[in-house]
Amino acid sequence: MARPTVEPLPNVSGILAKRLLEHFGSVQNVVNAGESELKQVEGIGEVKAREIRQVVRGGYEKFKKKEKIENN
Repeated sequence: MARPTVEPLPNVSGILAKRLLEHFGSVQNVVNAGESELKQVEGIGEVKAREIRQVVRGGYEKFKKKEKIENN
């Protein structure tokens, strides 16, 4: 059940999700990992690590989307 939770992260394939989970041991550890820790996993470079951290740190964008729709 853990792999489908990790796969929606930016540019994370099924193979990369498996690597992340094998490296960190749980979804919680993947989510809590910093950029430097993420980059220790094969297939994750600086850009991908940054994108993953941005998603994990980001808030819910309900109101931003609503404003965008209203302004168009």
